[in-house]
Amino acid sequence: MRAAYENGTLALCYYLASFPPDIYVYLWSETRAVDFLFRPNDYIWACQKLWGKPLSSLTEGLPARIPSTDVTYAVLNPLARVEEISGLIQYFYPEASCRSVAGEQGLYTIVFCHVSGQVISQRQGLQGEYYQGSDFGGSPALTQVDRVASLDWEREGTPLDVPFGVIWRGMFFVERGGRYGLGSDTGDEVEITVDGQRLFSTFEGEELARVAELAKGWHVLDIKLNKEVSSGRFNLYQFDVEGQKRELTDGALFASDPVKGWVRTRISMGRPS
Repeated sequence: MRAAYENGTLALCYYLASFPPDIYVYLWSETRAVDFLFRPNDYIWACQKLWGKPLSSLTEGLPARIPSTDVTYAVLNPLARVEEISGLIQYFYPEASCRSVAGEQGLYTIVFCHVSGQVISQRQGLQGEYYQGSDFGGSPALTQVDRVASLDWEREGTPLDVPFGVIWRGMFFVERGGRYGLGSDTGDEVEITVDGQRLFSTFEGEELARVAELAKGWHVLDIKLNKEVSSGRFNLYQFDVEGQKRELTDGALFASDPVKGWVRTRISMGRPS
């Protein structure tokens, strides 16, 4: 058992040492390493001078939140099959290149998946479906990823002639759990839904702005906007129960296809976690 642990750790550090120094590494292991400070899973320390973050689970590092640099996901001794590990990462980043290495007599298995910084940057925003007219009918006339947190139609122009409607979909990241809502200062009609809950709406004169209990991490986000004028801007801000606002950045957004299924919330000490 000790040999399996040591061989796997040495092999992991050997392979990671061959990577360029500007690659950020998300590292997860089913073998729970413990360093002299008794920190579990900290192969970042074991491999020394490694730029990255140890994960408590692989999904903790998905999507990546490191802008403008290449990212490698390294998984040591996964219980799941290699295809399942690579499939999970490629669900978020289909362009990811994955490979695996195995030690003699099955002493260890390491899965590496590499995602370029360009691909990560291209997914920072929300997936937009644009409809000509204001009834959102028929098939989308245009589909593209938009930097929704900082849209400036006065400078960039609109992708379609007005009037048009757009539905943006994806996820956004909550840095610290609490009761929050999302809103926008746009003059256009807009509706914002988080994890299936309508938190903000100005459609047809509605003045809805409410908060919900949001745990730290990624949440499903849907935005519906009706564009009647060619100029204007769009932004996103997070607000708390006291009305304090914090502007969101595109780095806190991830463009994804529509999410189908149930939203699961784990409750710990009476609060989502």
